[in-house]
Amino acid sequence: MNLETIFLSLLNGDHPDFGEVRLSARFENLASWLFPTVRPGCWYDGVAELRHRRRKEKQIVFNGRMWVCRGGNQWQEDFEAHLTDMRLTRQGIRVKMWIGNFCAEGSLQELRHPPQ
Repeated sequence: MNLETIFLSLLNGDHPDFGEVRLSARFENLASWLFPTVRPGCWYDGVAELRHRRRKEKQIVFNGRMWVCRGGNQWQEDFEAHLTDMRLTRQGIRVKMWIGNFCAEGSLQELRHPPQ
């Protein structure tokens, strides 16, 4: 189950087991894709205390604590991600993510076909 499928199932009122669908690891991968130029040298090791809430009809907000790593150090920072269904306006599913004081955004479509 990919992140888009998980997001759409939450919008439909389903409650997938986040551990079973490896949601934390999916946000880890997404952060690695969104933040390489924003936070060079950092890598991400999943989200602890992950929870979600529906903010708007077409938006789910996820919160928790992201494990951030650089060199031999590892620490946690506040994590928030807003996933918004904007397919009606042909913008796909947009994601805006904060880790600590850093913010990045993109679309899940771009993630499937990253720029070369």
